[in-house]
Amino acid sequence: GITSDGTYIYWTWYNPATNKGGLGRALIDGSAVEPTWKTLTDRFAEALTNDGTYLYWSNQTFGHISIGKCLLNGEAVQGRWVLTTEAKTSLSVQGGYIYFGQFESTPAIGRLLIAGEVLEEEWLPVEGGANWIAVDAFSVYWTTGIGFPAERRIGRATIAGSSPEPAWITV
Repeated sequence: GITSDGTYIYWTWYNPATNKGGLGRALIDGSAVEPTWKTLTDRFAEALTNDGTYLYWSNQTFGHISIGKCLLNGEAVQGRWVLTTEAKTSLSVQGGYIYFGQFESTPAIGRLLIAGEVLEEEWLPVEGGANWIAVDAFSVYWTTGIGFPAERRIGRATIAGSSPEPAWITV
């Protein structure tokens, strides 16, 4: 995953030789590169986003699946902040929620209150699952069918989760 707060660009990394992973960062101009800035206990940090205060990432590690978080300065790491039941393919923050895509046994878009207390893993069912998502003040968007089946689609729904259009754009 990759995200930016306007000062830094952050990314997830994994090194199979050491079986470790975490977060890297660099200044937005490409200087001050820290490729292994934070090594995480949960080695498979994948999707990544931020809300201007915290970084949030999805974990898929043997024995658990979760969403982790830390402050933008790398402090206050909570690798297993919220435990989940399925891997999250992408994360996006908007209006007090972290939205996420999933496509394994429960194909849906889910959301989590930024405070971490309400997790809705099946908030918006999506046939074929949501590979990647984007959210703005009005809508949530997702991709399905990337790779398989041959027909690829971009769907959308209102930010309230109503009026879903699973084949809004077919590419």
